[in-house]
Amino acid sequence: MDDQYSSIRSTGETTTEPTQKPTVKPTGTTEGPQATTKAEIIVTTESDNLTTTETSSTTEIPQEFRLVSESGGSVGVDEMGLLLYSGGTVCDDDFSDISAHAICRELGFNSSSNWTAVNDQPGWEIQARYKIKLDNVDCDSFEWESCSYSTSEDCRHNEDVLLTCSDDEPVAVVEEEGPFRLVDSYGVQVTAGRKGLLLYNDRTVCDDGFSDNSATAICKEMGFTRAINWQNGDKFKSYNYEIGLDEVRCPSTNWDSCSYITRHDCSRSENVLLTCSGTGSRLEFSGPFSLLSNGLLLYNGMLVCDDGFSDYSAAAICTEMGFTRAINWDSGDSSGTYEYVIGLDEVSCSNTYWESCTYQTHHDCSHHESVRLFCAV
Repeated sequence: MDDQYSSIRSTGETTTEPTQKPTVKPTGTTEGPQATTKAEIIVTTESDNLTTTETSSTTEIPQEFRLVSESGGSVGVDEMGLLLYSGGTVCDDDFSDISAHAICRELGFNSSSNWTAVNDQPGWEIQARYKIKLDNVDCDSFEWESCSYSTSEDCRHNEDVLLTCSDDEPVAVVEEEGPFRLVDSYGVQVTAGRKGLLLYNDRTVCDDGFSDNSATAICKEMGFTRAINWQNGDKFKSYNYEIGLDEVRCPSTNWDSCSYITRHDCSRSENVLLTCSGTGSRLEFSGPFSLLSNGLLLYNGMLVCDDGFSDYSAAAICTEMGFTRAINWDSGDSSGTYEYVIGLDEVSCSNTYWESCTYQTHHDCSHHESVRLFCAV
């Protein structure tokens, strides 16, 4: 309805009714993770030169996202919780590490340290209390304003997101390279328990002939223990890839038993989406640099100090290891740090190529200055 409308009185005059403009005025502050904000609903009425204001009673406005424990209680830093949005659960379709970071930051934390879908884990009884309220959460950055989502869904509660938030800065996990990969919407490999778009030599896999045996055989080929589930769909920005594999038929759960063809008669809606269980194999490195599973950077098996280290240094080393770019880097006294000595310092790079870098092999560093590096495949 328009702010102003005209009515015809019996006298024939045309008059303008007063305009009412409701506004929301915050009266409290949002402090700490999962806080709520109180607000007054104010209605301002304007008629000719007269303005009157009426204030309703104070209303509690809940924050859109919450994390709850298995018993329904509150969740703190580094504790896993069931993710809720407007009083309902969140489905894992299109969900990624970037989505997790964005939501944790929206909740008042710095980052996500882990997320997974319920999948084959024992479900939480409290899930049955909620409807599924959010799906297809797809984020372009670590800020919620960059995210798109849908409030309609095609999910079950075994796809509900469980999220752990941290006070650390956002990082991403690097997984193994090989003919098969599972990636999210940004081409970043996903970890165990997370759904991803299945790629074979950077092309998608069609679901013709695909079976539970095919799913487990491929998960094992990537270093996981087995498949949790698989489905088809045009998700995770699959339009970025051509279809490269079809008719994957496996009489057993070993890849050596499988047959396939590299021509196809498929559409993108038939692309395989796969979730694997267990731990993927560690990435193999042939050069002087390598990464541990926690992101700790090694040079010839020794730690790298953060003196002189920069975004250029991070990018140069990631590309030197065969990755496309650096996602993030930081430094700290990580788990396992004291198993290694420090062997590289003052890594200073003038661009993103290792040839531009200088460094020294003596140092004046302590272990809490050890570099952790996270690269994109």
